[in-house]
Amino acid sequence: MKEYKVVVLGPGGVGKSALTVQFCHSKFVEKYDPTIE
Repeated sequence: MKEYKVVVLGPGGVGKSALTVQFCHSKFVEKYDPTIE
């Protein structure tokens, strides 16, 4: 498996974590809790 280094920037609440989870796990999180950080 190829290894990637990815940087995701942006203000809070725009979907950075949801996009990262979708990229890494091939699934989209519809109910995301922003307090997970």
